[in-house]
Amino acid sequence: MRSNCVLMRVIPALPTALLAGACGGNAGGTAADASIDAPPGVCGAEALFTGAEINWLATDTAFCGVQGATWTVRGDATRTSTTPPNGRFTLCVPHQAQSIVDITPPASASGCLSGDTTRYPHAAVAIASDAVLAAGGELTARAMTQQQEDAMFAQVGQPYAAGQAQLVIHVEGTVHAVSISAAHAAAQQFTGSTWQAASDANAPVGSDVFFPNVAPGSVAITMQSDATGQATVTLEADRVTYVDLIGH
Repeated sequence: MRSNCVLMRVIPALPTALLAGACGGNAGGTAADASIDAPPGVCGAEALFTGAEINWLATDTAFCGVQGATWTVRGDATRTSTTPPNGRFTLCVPHQAQSIVDITPPASASGCLSGDTTRYPHAAVAIASDAVLAAGGELTARAMTQQQEDAMFAQVGQPYAAGQAQLVIHVEGTVHAVSISAAHAAAQQFTGSTWQAASDANAPVGSDVFFPNVAPGSVAITMQSDATGQATVTLEADRVTYVDLIGH
């Protein structure tokens, strides 16, 4: 289900001006249920990277996009997208194994959370995988407010560690257990309505999975079944990194 449709702003980073209807992503994490929100060929010879940044607890029936986050392709400040109320972003990226996109959080607190006036505190990084984009993947990036972060790390059983990295993996298609090659705190999984501790602390199963306080550096991501997007990524300290997998 797509929710909270708005009219996307013109994206100057695209080779031609884009004015397209954009709707909130699949908050429950199911496979994409509609075509990517851009005309065919809008990126020319490059790849279209699109999706949505949404609140940590957003669902299809209680949707909350992250408004005012800035997504910028690393190394090219002209390729940037600022999220509207539903959190949608659209960028053109080169055809290469991975493109890195830096995410600057909005300056103000969320306008769609009752009783939570805290901001989204951390800068983040998204990994645009050419293989995932070629398969039609759309990244859903879940962001925590400070209040949600405090509650989440109380659930994890460790405080947020600025010297460590945070890894959030969005799972499209068929959901299977996910594991990584680096040390981390107890993994968490999203059920479609809430976050809970993974039954296997090292192999969460959910539409979104969270590996807290991961040792920074090169980390291999694998799914316990065939999947598009399994790869080694570089995690950065004091950053949330978003990765998209498509399970088969």
